[in-house]
Amino acid sequence: MVNNKKLHYSWVIVISCFIITMFIQLQTNTWSYFQLPVTTELGISYVQFSISSMLATVANMVFGIVLASRIAKGNLRMYMLGGGIIAAVLWFLQGYATQIWQIYLTYSLLSFALAAVLYIPINILMTNWFIDKKAMALSLAILGSSIGQMIFSPVIAGFIETNGWRPLSRVYGIVTLVAIFVVFLLVRKSPADKGLEPYRSNKNSSDQAAAAQKQMWMGLTKKEAVKTGTFWLFAFVVVCVGIIAAGIITQIPTFLGENQISYAVPMVVYSLCVILGKVTIGPLFDKLGVFGGIVICMVMIICSLVAMFFVSASIVWAYVSMALFGLGCIAGALVPPLMVSNLFGVKEYGGIYGFANFFFYGGCMIGSILTAGIRTATGSYNAAWIVCTAICAVIIVFSGICIKLSKKLKEAY
Repeated sequence: MVNNKKLHYSWVIVISCFIITMFIQLQTNTWSYFQLPVTTELGISYVQFSISSMLATVANMVFGIVLASRIAKGNLRMYMLGGGIIAAVLWFLQGYATQIWQIYLTYSLLSFALAAVLYIPINILMTNWFIDKKAMALSLAILGSSIGQMIFSPVIAGFIETNGWRPLSRVYGIVTLVAIFVVFLLVRKSPADKGLEPYRSNKNSSDQAAAAQKQMWMGLTKKEAVKTGTFWLFAFVVVCVGIIAAGIITQIPTFLGENQISYAVPMVVYSLCVILGKVTIGPLFDKLGVFGGIVICMVMIICSLVAMFFVSASIVWAYVSMALFGLGCIAGALVPPLMVSNLFGVKEYGGIYGFANFFFYGGCMIGSILTAGIRTATGSYNAAWIVCTAICAVIIVFSGICIKLSKKLKEAY
């Protein structure tokens, strides 16, 4: 039967990752809160400020290529600790910036450092510690960002209004430092570090667990994986997932505004459904498999996009659309990491997932430009929603092809 100690500590890892997303990822999620006070004080435009976000995305892409494999093979705890300390120092220094180039420098380096703390390490930990219920564990781990944003957003907004953006930047540095030391004390890279095995459901007998361990596919190295057509088809899918993840949500406030609807309440509905989705959709990925989970998420997003065509007729459709998109958008967090282990195994999971992150962030950069560009060219968001619907269908089809091709990889390797 499952060792209670093993069961307990597997979920301690989830709690540790929850702390990371709640207190550290929250800071990057609220970077847009800095836009108005920073641009006002420094006398720069919104476009100049938005370049900082683009540089941060590039930093994450570079990290995925350069250091993801080293984190997976090396001392993950020390990488996380080092990244957290560097990010804390940079947050603190940013509070003294007087020129926009200093913001660019500190925020891009900060984002690079936080890549050693956020999604790549979190997904490595989930893969190492969970055989069963991995999607649910990952969903709960990243739930912290949504809970944190719901709880702390009003506090952060009020703090900026009262004290300004510079003190907030320093507070972020302190919070990062405290959080990363707590996580450092709790996290262990793999169950072997605690004399344990990866988590399996209680229903598995010891014989079944041993059989599952024996049958678990170790997979390909990163070098082997990138030589396969399956990888590049998968990379295309990940780009499409990134386009959907960023291309829709970045345009929602403007879309609702053009329909004379305040986005405040619909976005609350969206936020609540994101939380609900992280609790409910993850277990569905475990139960139905990666492809089943992808189909459910993409169908929800397609229905959300269809509902957007009726928003001009009634505000109810705005709530329906935001609810469905909030449930389905969990795909952006679950599809890339779960497909990596499903397609290419766990032998060099960190390196392959880090490389996949490069394509995901590339898709995110394309997404916001694509949907905004279509809106500008056509004068309406309808064409953009049609294109996004087609991309969702492409994700379903090509994900299915990838999973079928992976069977041949397992036979070949």
